[in-house]
Amino acid sequence: MINDPITVFENIKRINEYKSEYWSARKLAKTLKYKDYRNFELVVKKAKKSCKNSNQPIKDHFVDTTEMIKLGKTATRPISDIYLSRYACYLVMQNADPTKTIVALGQTYFAIQARKQEVQATTNTWPKQPVEQVFKTLVDLPIMGTWDYMVEKQ
Repeated sequence: MINDPITVFENIKRINEYKSEYWSARKLAKTLKYKDYRNFELVVKKAKKSCKNSNQPIKDHFVDTTEMIKLGKTATRPISDIYLSRYACYLVMQNADPTKTIVALGQTYFAIQARKQEVQATTNTWPKQPVEQVFKTLVDLPIMGTWDYMVEKQ
């Protein structure tokens, strides 16, 4: 059982020098309990297709990179990774294995964050409450009409 799903995704979040947040696909794959990264790459491939079909520039949300990992005390080896924007994570969650509890929780977490940013960008009236409180509110609400309820209630 996952004690605090919000903390799980916040702990693997990174912030770049421009104050933009992103996630490592490799770390996200481990968090989502994918044993083989190659299987997770198929999920990312589907998410990229969704991004393209939504007329979003893939390169803005999925950044291919190479990181060096330590092997022993002195040796290193390059590995490929993908840096994911919040939107990319949302798409990845929609294409990940929904039978995994952590995936379902991730879907909720990234949906809340996406909606929060969307409302903030369009109306700049989203309440200044921590994501943990928003998550608890969402979990306690009925499934149908959740977003309308949250916006009206706030």
